[in-house]
Amino acid sequence: MAAVMIVEGEAFFQNIRMSGKAALEKAGLFHIVLEAKEGLALINDTQTSTVLVLVGLFHSYRALCGGLLSGALTIDTVIGSTAPFHPDIHILRSHYG
Repeated sequence: MAAVMIVEGEAFFQNIRMSGKAALEKAGLFHIVLEAKEGLALINDTQTSTVLVLVGLFHSYRALCGGLLSGALTIDTVIGSTAPFHPDIHILRSHYG
């Protein structure tokens, strides 16, 4: 990622592998000109941390989708009614949740 920001290396843009310069141009972005110590800041392992956070986020999203799907299928399997989920019923209750 840092290499592409300074017009080096290669990148994937819309699933096509291309040079960093071409990827920046197609994305409508400009390259950066680094000052003293900025290059070090780009490669100080923040990319690894970002990747790990994103992997966790995507796994969490998949787990959430699976939970929603299994809940919906459970209600459908027992021929459940959606009437208890109507918003008006929850508005009339004196408590939240």
